[in-house]
Amino acid sequence: MGQSQASTADHVAEEHAATGEEKQETHHRQPASLYPRYANLVKYLEIIHPYQVWVSDITYIRLQHEFMYLAIIMDIFTRALRSWCLSRTLDQELTLTALRAAQETHVPEIHHSYPGVRYAADAYTELLKIHSVQIRMAAVEKAKENGYAERVIRTIKEKKVDLSEYCEPITKET
Repeated sequence: MGQSQASTADHVAEEHAATGEEKQETHHRQPASLYPRYANLVKYLEIIHPYQVWVSDITYIRLQHEFMYLAIIMDIFTRALRSWCLSRTLDQELTLTALRAAQETHVPEIHHSYPGVRYAADAYTELLKIHSVQIRMAAVEKAKENGYAERVIRTIKEKKVDLSEYCEPITKET
């Protein structure tokens, strides 16, 4: 638990292979080096008010017959989830949907994430820049630098997911 979104998502492929499960679709990890890097200034920052810093992360949730992906956005000061998105696919829309929902009511001064391609991609960073949000990222392979998001992901998995045996996603019939 507590793995970075990049390493967590990559482990899904290994687990599919180990359990003999077939993936619904293949995800190729694009090198984040194709995108700009943003310095991690959050680790030394004193967090003094809401909407100062939001953190984001992605993880996977194992169901009996498939995997789902969860993207979260949390305010560090309040520890409140500002938004989340659950999807069967690990694509750019997962993180964009969570970000758009969070930005409906507020925007932070700083957005901090792991430097994965879904957070470094132009579509995501432009959505932050148009709201004048400073972009900050953990260093590559330094998941602890995104510790606030890592902790909330761990709590969600330990308290809500790992204690249940979900067969499939629960959906509303309309």
